[in-house]
Amino acid sequence: MGTATDIDAQIDRIEADGAISLDSVDFTVPDPRRVRKELGPALDYFARIEREVERNVLELQVVLPQADERTVRFVKVWEEQELPHGWIFDRMQQEVGLPPSQPELDQIGRTLRLAGVLSHVPGVHDALMFLYLSIGAMHERLTAVGYDRLRERVLELGMPGFAQTAVRPIRAQESMHYAYYRNAAVEQRDRLAGWQLHLARVVRRHTYVPVGATTAARRADFGGAAVALVGGRDVGALSEPVQRVAQELLTHASDGLRLPPFVAAALRDCVDAHVARQAVATT
Repeated sequence: MGTATDIDAQIDRIEADGAISLDSVDFTVPDPRRVRKELGPALDYFARIEREVERNVLELQVVLPQADERTVRFVKVWEEQELPHGWIFDRMQQEVGLPPSQPELDQIGRTLRLAGVLSHVPGVHDALMFLYLSIGAMHERLTAVGYDRLRERVLELGMPGFAQTAVRPIRAQESMHYAYYRNAAVEQRDRLAGWQLHLARVVRRHTYVPVGATTAARRADFGGAAVALVGGRDVGALSEPVQRVAQELLTHASDGLRLPPFVAAALRDCVDAHVARQAVATT
């Protein structure tokens, strides 16, 4: 079976899995105050990034107007699954006395609009497609690792029902999304010329931020979520799996090239921003 057929089969499986129904989720919370205090930043961040998929779809249409049918097919089912994830976390926030998330749904930055213009330049579209697929894989890996930590935390807080009916199936869907992005990125990378892969590598190294952390305030938000998930400022458990994805996708193993730890640096910046904001709030 060829690579393209494998990827099409992956999309078949994602479509067959469908969306998670809110009615299937156990929202029982024995200690809302403790959950609000210990997990509030993480719940809000998960809710926001999942709901911002609406904007991500618009961004794809701007940046890659020539996206192939397979990509369009995946994005459709991806959006149909990711949005209910956000609604689940919004509902949990209500259960513990927090306001719903405030996602940014219609603001597309000038950099992305410029990329959309450049996508019509010969050779650039293929590099942009690879950037889209590889960052998708990195984001999905980070999200999946975050859900692993979240499951541990909600079990500690006495919420096995939520862990089983929400976090577990959401994590499973994120794994399927990651597998699609990873395999499609490898396929696309192998079509690129050396200069295209080098361009993508430089852009990713110098522009990487964690999923959803696209402004200074959002980076501090992510830092707060990361600290809540890992229980401290050492976020290596979150950054290392994502760095491995970057190493695999942005280089050829035969080249012997080792990427600098840019993922860890980006996550540390987010934690530092969170700590700095907390310091200001307490003075």
